[in-house]
Amino acid sequence: MTLVYHVIYWFGLLEYSLFKSTNKYSYLAFRKLYGLTNGRINKTYSNRISNKRGKFKFPEITTGLTGKLDPNRLEKIISKIEEQGYVIFDELLPEEICQRILDFSMKVPSVAITENNDQTKVKYDPNNPIAPIYRFDEEDVLKNEDLKNIFYDINFIRIAQEYLRCKPLNNSIIMWWSTLYKKAASSRAAQLYHFDMDHPKFIKFFIYLTDVDANSGPHCYVKGSHITKPKNLTKDKRYSDLEISQKYEASDVIEILGSRGTIVAVDTSGIHKGKLPIDHDRLIVQIEFTNSFFGQKVKRSTVAELPKSQYDELYDEVFRRLELKK
Repeated sequence: MTLVYHVIYWFGLLEYSLFKSTNKYSYLAFRKLYGLTNGRINKTYSNRISNKRGKFKFPEITTGLTGKLDPNRLEKIISKIEEQGYVIFDELLPEEICQRILDFSMKVPSVAITENNDQTKVKYDPNNPIAPIYRFDEEDVLKNEDLKNIFYDINFIRIAQEYLRCKPLNNSIIMWWSTLYKKAASSRAAQLYHFDMDHPKFIKFFIYLTDVDANSGPHCYVKGSHITKPKNLTKDKRYSDLEISQKYEASDVIEILGSRGTIVAVDTSGIHKGKLPIDHDRLIVQIEFTNSFFGQKVKRSTVAELPKSQYDELYDEVFRRLELKK
């Protein structure tokens, strides 16, 4: 059966190279093979991508949301992500930006997603939540100048490039509220342990836009689980806290707490979840970079949805805005 998955997967890669689209069977085979090979299939394809794609040439020092970034600091950041799967930055998104985005989130309708995947676009009302998660459309997110600037942050691009080992592709920027609607963890709201398998290799930046303590839905992560996983935890499914505790030491399971503005870079191919909020709702924004669009289909905005032949033009615009050249 494993051979069949390999055939479907490699046929899907060929199809993607010709038509720039992933059929669902190839994607399912790709996800299955990730578990069967404990991630080796991803490493093989990612190495091929790294050898083909170049890198952007950055100045020695860049300044962005994570402060000043020089080669020495960049190396330390990447080493930490490669070792443990995540890094928490000392810098915070400025308070006034957090407040503007929070105000924006209260005015713009978002999609309330129920456990049955019923979806209704409404304005978020903290006093009367109708779903465990309210997700904003990317088109709406990118109409906000603060969020657009986060999407184009030069340090995020630089860190992503170093981690992916090639020019990064902006996969998505999403924002959502996790609410007090349910008193039990929601699978639909990713509140049970799992691992993501969106693309061959990817990295996500999370920014807390509300204060997050242990009772406000912190991001929980199992250190080192992006490298390899115990055999019983390689299936593409949700896992209970008990299943995780049976395979990992308590010290390996981290709750990422922080005041609003906290910035975290995470390889979510590692085992993780968003903890169920029980005291306060949580607002978070996520920016994802990947080395290839092979994999999960994402409804992209007009800004991000460009043919591959034109994709560098998007980055030309990024660097033009920053008065830099590749």
